[in-house]
Amino acid sequence: MKPIITSSLKKENDAGFKSYCFSTRFVIERFFANQKRKNTMNSAQVKRIPLIAFLEALHFKPVKIKGNEYWYKSPFREEQTASFSVNSKKNTWYDFGSGQGGNIIDLAGKLFDKTDVSDILSVIEEKSRSFSFSPQPAFDISEKGQEAAILKIGPLTNPALLDYLAGRKVDGTTAQQYCREIYYRVDGKNYFAIGFKNDTGGYEIRNKYFKGCIKPKDITTIKNGHSLLTIFEGFIDFLSYQELLKGIEYRRFIANSRERTFLEKITPKTDFLILNSVIHLKKAEEFIRGYPKLRLFFDNDQTGIFCTNAIKNLGISYEDFSTYYKNHKDLNDYLITNNRERERDIGRSTGMRL
Repeated sequence: MKPIITSSLKKENDAGFKSYCFSTRFVIERFFANQKRKNTMNSAQVKRIPLIAFLEALHFKPVKIKGNEYWYKSPFREEQTASFSVNSKKNTWYDFGSGQGGNIIDLAGKLFDKTDVSDILSVIEEKSRSFSFSPQPAFDISEKGQEAAILKIGPLTNPALLDYLAGRKVDGTTAQQYCREIYYRVDGKNYFAIGFKNDTGGYEIRNKYFKGCIKPKDITTIKNGHSLLTIFEGFIDFLSYQELLKGIEYRRFIANSRERTFLEKITPKTDFLILNSVIHLKKAEEFIRGYPKLRLFFDNDQTGIFCTNAIKNLGISYEDFSTYYKNHKDLNDYLITNNRERERDIGRSTGMRL
């Protein structure tokens, strides 16, 4: 049976899920590092692999987290309501839709349609190793005492990185104006990622598997000589703004009245501040105070609300643009949805009959 991939994680659970995955990635990394033998793992060893991490390696993410219970839309069928549960403490799963459950071996056997235990163990080992070694452990290099040695910095041309951006609906030509391609080494392992430079020479780095920073960590400012300052939490939202600008006239033309009001305010005549982390908001206050007008493109979550309130306390005239994409996690999520709707509408169009 071919598994159905889904990644509809609710934003209110995002912090808890990320925290758990950070720890489970570490567990798996240590687990394989301690394996001295090259032969296939046995059943007891495989059962020690956290189910949450194994599912994340297969690109399944929970839609709800409640205590030790992680709820997913079933990987075995299409459904609207999550009915597949994983108990992270017991490391077991149960599918309420089919009445089946068990451990990681039972799950892998059903997912990959295998009955031979040795075949199942091989599949689990392969998928878990891929999760452990190909993706970089998901934590900030600059905050964990690990030194990243930059091997090479060049133009952003790597197909894998451009493909990742395309999935975020950011065109490569847009990203190439502001980003670089960075090859670096951590703990003797080589990686590559999109690099977005900050004001003190460090880089925010991003690829399909990893979000982090090569220190020093700092804000990024782009000064164009305007009195308006537009502020973002991260550089993907900044790139999304640039992407909106590229096709702004057409977007305005097809938009509804509310969306048109939003798009008519998207302008290139502004300076930009990318925080790269909300911990830099206090540090950025002096820079922010140099502008009489602010536009805020923060995320629609508690962190975004905190940032907006902090700006409000500065007493500077501002507009909170997150209200325009209130049904989306952030500006990039809005861009992805907007582009998909455009693509769908184009696909439905039959043109003009002659």
